[in-house]
Amino acid sequence: MKVTAHELATDFLDVAGTWLEREEAVNGLMLGLAGTAPPVMMTATAEAFARAWTERTGQQATLKMAQRIYELRAVVAPTGVPGRLRPATIADLDLAARWRHEFEAEAAHEDNAVAAKSAAERSIDAGQLFFWEHASRPVCQAVAVRPTRHGICIGGVYTPPEFRRRGYAAACVAALSQQQLDAGRRFCMLYTDLANPTSNSIYQKIGYAPVADSSHYFFEKEG
Repeated sequence: MKVTAHELATDFLDVAGTWLEREEAVNGLMLGLAGTAPPVMMTATAEAFARAWTERTGQQATLKMAQRIYELRAVVAPTGVPGRLRPATIADLDLAARWRHEFEAEAAHEDNAVAAKSAAERSIDAGQLFFWEHASRPVCQAVAVRPTRHGICIGGVYTPPEFRRRGYAAACVAALSQQQLDAGRRFCMLYTDLANPTSNSIYQKIGYAPVADSSHYFFEKEG
């Protein structure tokens, strides 16, 4: 295995961008973050890299999450779900920060309220964060982030426990995906945790089709 380091993301994209865009949805995370992505790779590639890195450095690889990448090119809008999609504003920051913190604790077992608030504020400022609102009350949130040449990633989908099993997440993601397609995106993509059958089922019902699996590894030194 040969690894080449690039000081600038633009240098990396000059070398690898065309090849990565051959499967733009599959490589959307890497393209979107332009070389600053965490260690998330196609499953077979990730396993090989993890073994090689452990042998070379002694750092032990731990699988944090087995994921599936989905792509959508046409929305199948759910019916019978009340509410509407609206962009979050700075007035929503406290709620957005709290939900971001809860999402990260539940999905990634991370507990950093300060970082969650900072991330929520950046998302609002960038116009990336949206709520599904019912009866003038937010009930679900999601973000549209990491645009590539032809697509964008939908993520950070979170519905508080008291609002679940009412179709809000499906409606939110469907509406946000349709908004992005209407704005000229050819497709939307998203990542799911393979251990969560509910989310995998929901997204397929609104038009997302699986395109690849990926693995998220952490590396820790021995001892």
